[in-house]
Amino acid sequence: LRRHELPVESTVVLLRPQADGPGLSGRYEQFGPSGRQTIVFQFQVIRIWERPVEEFLQGSLALLPLAPLARIEPAALTDVVAQMDARLTRDAPPETIPELWASTLILMGLRYHADVGRHVLRRVRQMRESTTYQAILEEGREEGVALGRRQGREEGREEGREEGREEGHEQGLESGRAQEARRLIMLFGAARLGQPNEAVHARLDTLTDADSLDRLAERLLTAASWQELMADAE
Repeated sequence: LRRHELPVESTVVLLRPQADGPGLSGRYEQFGPSGRQTIVFQFQVIRIWERPVEEFLQGSLALLPLAPLARIEPAALTDVVAQMDARLTRDAPPETIPELWASTLILMGLRYHADVGRHVLRRVRQMRESTTYQAILEEGREEGVALGRRQGREEGREEGREEGREEGHEQGLESGRAQEARRLIMLFGAARLGQPNEAVHARLDTLTDADSLDRLAERLLTAASWQELMADAE
């Protein structure tokens, strides 16, 4: 200001509601012993959680990691991260994408449990990147090959071997999806609803349909309790 003689505006950026308070009114005043005002300082306050998410999804790539902290409903988080993924894939230089995702994960920790952030990013940015999921799929592939060989030996036909291999592969894929969905539900649930009891564990273990578990995981973002969530379990 003194060196360049240019006007300056001060801005305070708040990333989460816990950082807010009465002192952040946009005006700071100081008074002397006589009661006279000696300092008055005005500043702008930007509360990220009050800003429309579109400002970050459509704005500068440098601000894109702030999108999950903007004004969104919890149920919209997965969709917001998916839109971020599409924007980065389309517009960001490949060498900057890992850094932007790392920034996103760190910032999400200000509002969401760390496990929630990691698993939402993993879920949206291709589940196949999960080493756990890859191991499950590989196990399914191996079971498929073994099943195909057994069936081929029993029936003496190459057709049986191929059918068995395909069937085992599909079963492995479905099992992998279901296991990943159950794990996601447990992580999200512990963050939002607290640790589940044994009854919840037992009920989840009986659910094997991956599509139903995916719908249950999405419902978790708005459920008020484990009881409410499990009432929707199919």
